[in-house]
Amino acid sequence: MINIKIDIKGMKEVQQALDPKTFQKVITRTMNKTADQARIAATRQIRKEYNIKASRIREGISTTRATWQRPVVIIRTKGRPPGLQHYDARSTKKGVTVKVKGVRKVVKGGFMPRSITGVYKRTGLAPVRATRGKYAGQIREPIKRLFGPSLPSMMKVVGVPEIERVVNEQVQKIFEHELEWEQGRK
Repeated sequence: MINIKIDIKGMKEVQQALDPKTFQKVITRTMNKTADQARIAATRQIRKEYNIKASRIREGISTTRATWQRPVVIIRTKGRPPGLQHYDARSTKKGVTVKVKGVRKVVKGGFMPRSITGVYKRTGLAPVRATRGKYAGQIREPIKRLFGPSLPSMMKVVGVPEIERVVNEQVQKIFEHELEWEQGRK
């Protein structure tokens, strides 16, 4: 877990000048809008670095929004690592090529069955006797599904620095905007 502390200039003066409920509204909206912008920026930065769809990233990132009782925003990443088929996988004679980070690489001996989604490779750890199909009676090596980097590791490497950058750049602007909007309502 990474904690990001924010420093807003003039917050103490504003807190003393405003009604406590109004101040809570301004702070809560500031935190939530900043968190939304940071999550979007982190998704974009991960997309720049890794060749994966934004929808796949978004489904693995959850945000717990700030409330009046709990003025804390939590951005979590979860989920299993995406299979290599999500990284523009293509079958070739040598195996399967994937493009995880910018450069296309060959997974020698890899294959993509038509009936099952994923990229697989024979492991060679322990032989298994095939009981059905074209290889019945022959000894085959077990297969293993191949995965890319997990979303939490992508977030740690690329997303967290981007979140920190966006929070530091945007929190003051958003706070001032929300304060002006709240004062304009009265």
